[in-house]
Amino acid sequence: MAVQQNKGGVFFVYGYGGTGKTYLWKTLSTAIRSKGEIILTVASSGIASLLLTGRRTTHSRFHIPINLNEDSTCYMDTGKVVVFDEDFRQILHVAQKGTRQDIVNASICSSYIWSECNVLRLTKNLRLTMSTSSYDVQEPRLFAKWILDIGEGNIGGPNDGVAMIDIPDDLLIKDSVDHISKLFDFLYHDILQNHENQHYFQDRAILALTN
Repeated sequence: MAVQQNKGGVFFVYGYGGTGKTYLWKTLSTAIRSKGEIILTVASSGIASLLLTGRRTTHSRFHIPINLNEDSTCYMDTGKVVVFDEDFRQILHVAQKGTRQDIVNASICSSYIWSECNVLRLTKNLRLTMSTSSYDVQEPRLFAKWILDIGEGNIGGPNDGVAMIDIPDDLLIKDSVDHISKLFDFLYHDILQNHENQHYFQDRAILALTN
């Protein structure tokens, strides 16, 4: 409606992994372009941009300087509809030699524009509805709940910034001395044959808990 009425506005889509944010972006982009309107989809990293139509990063599209300071700006015309999305449970922003407070302050929810954002929430894990078999869904459901509980701080006891979390045995690599190589070989064993295939990287990821 904001696009149809040409009113502009800032929106924020908030949803944890599996709730369909990428599907929403693709659907929204297709719907707007089908009406002859212009939409620019960008991501904060090159890997994330592979999931979007156009495959551009924010810095590339809007010429945002890599090294920022208090005088850095990004010029955009007013009256535009801007839609952000993020999962605060996933990788946070990098603040070089920054404290926990510095990292939190680098997030959009600490920005002066946050009060102007219309927050929209995605709450249903769509990945768990892709199988008709209750047996096939059970294991992903338990894993999804475990990941969500970690993100919500419900695992590991009292958390003042540091917490000990037990990893389930079925997620551990126990039959190798070099666990990193074992993990990489499992996910990217045929990377030399697929390094130019964008869909290959869309279906694989190693989630690093620290940068």
